[in-house]
Amino acid sequence: MMDQDMLESFSCKFCEQTFVKRKSLEDHIRTHKEASYSKNDDNNCTEKASLSNQDQMFVLVDSEQNQVEVQGHRFKCDICEKSFTREWNRKRHMVQHFDDKSFQCEICETRFKTKFSMTSHMLVHSKEKPFKCETCEKHFKTLFLLKSHLLIHAHIKSYKCKVCEKRFVNEKRLIRHSLIHTDEKPFRCDYCEKTFCFKSELKIHIMSHTGEKPHRCDVCEKRFHTLGKLNEHKRIHTEEKLHRCDVCEKRFYNLTGLNRHKMIHTGEKPFRCNYCKKKLCSKSELQTHIMSHTGEKPHRCDVCEKRFYNLTGLNRHKLIHTGEKLFACDICDKRFQRKENLNIHMVIHSNKMPYKCDICEKQFKRKQEVKRHMKSNHI
Repeated sequence: MMDQDMLESFSCKFCEQTFVKRKSLEDHIRTHKEASYSKNDDNNCTEKASLSNQDQMFVLVDSEQNQVEVQGHRFKCDICEKSFTREWNRKRHMVQHFDDKSFQCEICETRFKTKFSMTSHMLVHSKEKPFKCETCEKHFKTLFLLKSHLLIHAHIKSYKCKVCEKRFVNEKRLIRHSLIHTDEKPFRCDYCEKTFCFKSELKIHIMSHTGEKPHRCDVCEKRFHTLGKLNEHKRIHTEEKLHRCDVCEKRFYNLTGLNRHKMIHTGEKPFRCNYCKKKLCSKSELQTHIMSHTGEKPHRCDVCEKRFYNLTGLNRHKLIHTGEKLFACDICDKRFQRKENLNIHMVIHSNKMPYKCDICEKQFKRKQEVKRHMKSNHI
């Protein structure tokens, strides 16, 4: 059960946008400073909600207690005249106007203006993640990161794209999404000249050229580029599916699978092929599809040099050489290289007969049995 105290958030009274931190709400409310919610006097509108005194006051709404708290901005910066509710906040802000960086990290010698900034930075060098999500058991280095993560489980999406109105759980995801509308990709790969929106994406991509996979599964020893991909993979062994479809209640190991599945219900296929105009659900599917037109197969097997459109196909093929069978039947312990083959096999242990003869409508458990029946009885 999710701790409700961890989900405390603050809502803007004027636009209902919610925030994890009170400070974020304060900064946001200033954006309403020049705005007026009253209509023009020519319209004879009697409902006015202007923010005329916002230089002195701001309003906070605690989403848990649903109580309005009005506070004054009593402490003002001597340089830029920005005002604050606490003297400590004003002092911390004042540091930004000076170049003095008195606090130094003992490990990497990076310097900071405040002790708070340095202490936050020190977490980079530590592997300790003391804050744990009770829902998915993911660990975080700071309480703020945990609170931001909890919004995913609570389905609170406070950040809205101004272009397409799509909503996101945090500002980072919104910024990442906004680059779709600008086509800005400033980070270029030195190996293949592919460009990326973020430096972190480029680092992960470069590993596909170097072959580096620093994160290893303790169960099957499969390796991954990122810790996130490893954690997603581990759910295959635990059969843990945290993400549920609101329409049909089907569950998935990760959000990517869930979001792709949801398009079945909406019929949405936003990615169009420029060659044949075929529409696809995801960008990765489009990229793989385009290779069928260009003939490009960038992924090569180290054993037999057979090439593939994507890593999924390559990794599936490699199992032929290793003989590895990761998926086991819980009833008879028979093992399979692919999960879809395991799912087909499980029908044997059930009363389901999903395959039907088109001519006589006789039902079968296996597709091969239908073919065998067709040859012996109808051909």
